[in-house]
Amino acid sequence: MAFESVHSLLTSYKEVASVFLKDMSNGTVLIEHNISRRVRSASIIKLYILATIADHFENKALAPEDTHVLKDGDRVAFSIVSDLSQNVWRLDDLATLMITQSDNTATNILIDILGIETINHFIKTNQLTGTQLQRKMMDFALAEQGIDNFTTLKDAVSLLDRVYSKELISPRAADWFMDVLRKQKDRKMLGRFLPESIPFSNKTGLNHGVQHDIGFFDVNGKTYMVGVFLEGISDEIEGFELIGRLAKQVYEEVENA
Repeated sequence: MAFESVHSLLTSYKEVASVFLKDMSNGTVLIEHNISRRVRSASIIKLYILATIADHFENKALAPEDTHVLKDGDRVAFSIVSDLSQNVWRLDDLATLMITQSDNTATNILIDILGIETINHFIKTNQLTGTQLQRKMMDFALAEQGIDNFTTLKDAVSLLDRVYSKELISPRAADWFMDVLRKQKDRKMLGRFLPESIPFSNKTGLNHGVQHDIGFFDVNGKTYMVGVFLEGISDEIEGFELIGRLAKQVYEEVENA
């Protein structure tokens, strides 16, 4: 598979796009473009938080059933956790909402519970050298000062690859991580033009000039990891459409292989 259609579509976007595709059944990397480019992570950073808390659950530093009582200071805008009347939340439910709904209140609570230093220690210990958590979600004041969260597609691939193969965290923690990822509801990027029937699990990231998506989909009994990170396309819908078209062309090529 040469993926000429994918490379052709990338022609005008090579400087702003990072793209990766791997056949998980045999470990073959099929596409690898610009994956070491360091970009603002947007909500992709939540994958690293999820892995950290999964590891904490397994090591008994925290328990899934541990609870957090919501305080007024926890609430940020555009959050299900903020909008509901429920005030007591299990940690595993917060982690699930952090991924499936990209809930920023849930994310910030987990950052407070784990600690930024602890999350970064997990990232550093696992050699995810292009990734750093420096601020909580929706902290635009810090972001305007250049204090932001960063990652690379290479790191995100490494994280998901090692979770999938149950090498990064324990098998039980990895199973829980993947179960959360499978509950993702956001299909506006990689899933934009894929059939609804395709088993698909992913995490998106979205910010000004940033459109990222990475995850897994199944075709003909095989699982593929696909990731497209964009930074530098100011038109949000253009970014969504590009990621969607890339994923569709990848899907069509592997389906017909």
